[in-house]
Order: sequence, then structure tokens, then C-alpha cells
Amino acid sequence: MKHYVKVVGSLVCALLLVFTFFPVGTLLAEAEEPEGTGPKVDISVDGKTYENISDKTVVLIKDIDAVVIHILSVNGKSLTNVGTDSGVVDSEGRPVLEVSKTEAGEGVWTVRLCYHDEDDPDTSNHGAGFEIVGMQFKTSADAKIATPDKAAVKNVKAVKKGTSIRISWKTAKGAYYQIQCATSKKALDEAKMVKVAKGKTSYTIKKLKAKKTYYVRIRKVTKYNDTLGNTFAVEGKWKTVKVKL
Repeated sequence: MKHYVKVVGSLVCALLLVFTFFPVGTLLAEAEEPEGTGPKVDISVDGKTYENISDKTVVLIKDIDAVVIHILSVNGKSLTNVGTDSGVVDSEGRPVLEVSKTEAGEGVWTVRLCYHDEDDPDTSNHGAGFEIVGMQFKTSADAKIATPDKAAVKNVKAVKKGTSIRISWKTAKGAYYQIQCATSKKALDEAKMVKVAKGKTSYTIKKLKAKKTYYVRIRKVTKYNDTLGNTFAVEGKWKTVKVKL
């Protein structure tokens, strides 16, 4: 019995020492954030989309001083007007998207992106703060950056079927499609974006209201690879059709 009491006492002392030097919050924080996790951030650099960027992302550019960066989404949440040329600042006049560049070599810059979401006047963007440290931007006169194909989708047609609209088009090699639908052209920018897989040539928009006029638009998104192995997407021109149910 005495031996049992000594063992239990030793265990209690050990636990007290652990929590003295490592508070409960610290232990829980380490358990909740396993190594390798981080925000999934989609950005647009000079009009090219890079998905799930990280501190290992390398981006080819032509001119570091003319680079335009936009944050498209963070962990699946789309952001509105968050970019280096948006002009959005906090109450003290500081850009809510903080970008710092450090020259790491000839034609190579290490870039840090930090989005202060709580300082953004657009409250719909709140809850999406992040920091990416160690992206690399490289300039190269010999870099072979694919020429974007921005042509509009071809042979777009829309047919009404009761309270649904079926839109069809001619498929483009290697492209997927984005479709939006709204009751006015202005409302299209805020409408839900539907992604249609490559190879598909039609999509049906359901549960619409009868005796209403709808505007449906579609564009193709083509993916490219640059010479560093990055995959980025280029958005084509919108093709809009008008349909009255």
C-alpha cells in the first residue's frame, strides 16, 4: 500500500511540473495545429491565379515594381476588393493587405503577405486573416510564361424549360467553366459562381421564378504551367445571354 501511495505521489508531482513549465493552453495549441497545416490562400498575380499558395510558392514575374496582387479567397471564403491596387485602408490609413519584399538575389525576391482582416472596412471579409512568409518572386528575361487564351466561350445557347434554364456551349480543350445567373446585369457580379468541369458542354440552372427575366453568363478558365512547375489559371471573357421565363 505504501509503495502504491509513493507511485501515485510521484505521478502527481510529475504532472505538476509539466503544467508549471507548459501551461494547458500551450499543450492544447500544439495538439490543434499539427505541422504542415496552414491557410489555403488563392491569389491572383498580374492576372494569373495561383491556388493554395504557401511559403514555398514560386511565381514568375516581369517586373517586381509593377506586380499587382489580389487575394481571391482564404480557406474557401471569397474576399472582395483585397489587393495591392485596391486602395482599401484601415482607420489609420494603412493598407489592410500588407506586402513586404526583400531582395534575396539577382532577380529573386522573398515576399511576405499579411492580410489584417479585422482592419478591413468591408465587414464581409472579416474572419479571413492570414500571413504567408517566404513566397518567392522571380524575374527572368528568358522565362517562358504561357500566353493566356482569353477568348470567349463559343456557340453559347440558352433554352428555357419551365422554371429552369439549360445553357450549352462548345467545349474548349483543357478548360473548365464558370457560370453565373441573376435577374440583372449588375447583380451578376455578386451572384453565386458555379464551376463546371472540363469536357462538359451544358448546365441546367433550376428553381428559378416564372415570368422573370434572367441574365446568364459563362466564361472558360484555362490552366497553364510555367517554367517553374506552377499551375495557374487564366479567366476568359464572359459571354452573356438573356432569357425570359
